Amino acid sequence: MRHDAWRYRRTAEAFELSLDGRGSEALDRLGQAAFDPDTDVEVEPELVLWRAITPGAADRLDEARSLLAHLEEVAPAFVESARRFGPGRLVDPDLLERVLPPAAGR
Repeated sequence: MRHDAWRYRRTAEAFELSLDGRGSEALDRLGQAAFDPDTDVEVEPELVLWRAITPGAADRLDEARSLLAHLEEVAPAFVESARRFGPGRLVDPDLLERVLPPAAGR
């Protein structure tokens, strides 16, 4: 399997585990996927988004906030799309409120 496909799979699995309330397992799964936030935020911002929400769901809020703030600097459209995860009930709206940077104009 290509390295990129493997990283996507591991990150997506971690994201799904976090949505199921299995934060510890999700973090273990994330640890299996190589990650460089400085490079990945420009090349694969969707992975950074999923990767940021996962620690937030495991109560590692500072880590989630840091990744999302970095993502907003480089790929703000991805942070903006995450704002729709709450109303769509994909991600707990309270979690998003705690980890997403403030929206422009707030």
